[in-house]
Amino acid sequence: MNVSRRPPAHTDERGVITDLHVGQPVNALTTVTCVKGAIRGNHFHKLTTQFTYVLSGRLRYVGQSQHAPVEECTIAAGDLVTSLPLESHAFEALEDSVLLAFCHGPRAGMDYEKDTYRLAEPLIPTGPRAVAQVSKPAVSPISKSAGRSTSSSPDFADTFRTAQRPAGLETRDTADLAVCATP
Repeated sequence: MNVSRRPPAHTDERGVITDLHVGQPVNALTTVTCVKGAIRGNHFHKLTTQFTYVLSGRLRYVGQSQHAPVEECTIAAGDLVTSLPLESHAFEALEDSVLLAFCHGPRAGMDYEKDTYRLAEPLIPTGPRAVAQVSKPAVSPISKSAGRSTSSSPDFADTFRTAQRPAGLETRDTADLAVCATP
């Protein structure tokens, strides 16, 4: 999982310029809107690297690299998520949100489904069973460590897959906007 904030490339009295993506071709640039409660993703790409920039709102992001534990954090406006090939990923809108998704690889335009593989076992459940699960606490009690909050995976996730949050993985809200990535 890689969630980051890009530093400004230039700042002056007119405002700020921030480069979101430098040095790699982009095959598609897509806007994605999410109404509160919407779940998107629950898939992976075999050949495509997907970059998702949060323009507005707040979302729960869940990702899993191949043969690795499930990781999750809260992302907000200004965050950039990089999903590498074979990394499963899903988003749940915690409020109405707008995303800018851009990719390097065949997952683009009319070829979207050619490199999109749905998960048999979703990272974020959907449907009637999911509604009952979502009503439970999303995370176990939070402990403070060096001014940042960390938590373990939700108990209900074991119903869908064995998930363990690595130590040091940060959960953020709009008041705590440090990088949310595996150390």
